[in-house]
This record gives sequence, structure tokens and C-alpha cells, in this order.
Amino acid sequence: VRLAAFSLAGVGLAVALAWSRLQTRINRQFALLLLVSTAAMLAHRLVAARFGEDGAAILAADMALLGSLSALAGLYLRTWLMVPALAFLAGAAATTLAPELAPIAMSASVWATGLAGLVAFRARDA
Repeated sequence: VRLAAFSLAGVGLAVALAWSRLQTRINRQFALLLLVSTAAMLAHRLVAARFGEDGAAILAADMALLGSLSALAGLYLRTWLMVPALAFLAGAAATTLAPELAPIAMSASVWATGLAGLVAFRARDA
């Protein structure tokens, strides 16, 4: 829960500081997507922790949520977001089958998202 709250604060601060530099509608939509998905994860973790859900189940649900949001963003914003969608949904499936893999699956999904983002933005600048 603390990690999700810290992430929400960090993403919120980054979006607030960069808002004036986000000149296109697509960039602002992407920034808002980051903020909304982080807030949704925080809300989910608070509710799940309150009702005593175990950590692997919380991570599996978070990955399913992020995968779904990334898939929607891939359909409507940028197609490269389908890569993180697939990574997060695969991580959620793996965690459902083998709960002990939850931290590894979440880390791998986050890394896949970061790498896909770097490749997409470098390709755009080229």
C-alpha cells in the first residue's frame, strides 16, 4: 500500500510538473492514463489489504488491471502499448497459476513496459 501511495504521489507530481510541456492531446491523455492507473492500483490495494487478501492475489489483480488499461490505451492512443498489455496479462496469468511468481511477474511486466516505451519513443524521434 505504501509503495502504491508513493507511486501515486510521484506520478501525480511528474504529471503536474510536465503538464505545461505536454503540448499534444495524445501526450496529455497518456499522462492522465498513468495517473488514473496508479490511482486505481492504490484504491485496489487499499481495499484488498483491508479485507486481508494475500499479496500474490493483489499483484495478479494489479497486473490484470494494468494489462486491461494498457490494451485500451493501445487501441485508442498508441499501438506500442499492446506490448505492456500482453506482458501484464501474461504476468497475471502466470501469477494465477503459480502465486509464488507474483513479484517476478510484476517486475518483468514493468521492465517490459519501460523497454517498450523507450523503443517506441526512440523510434518516434528517429
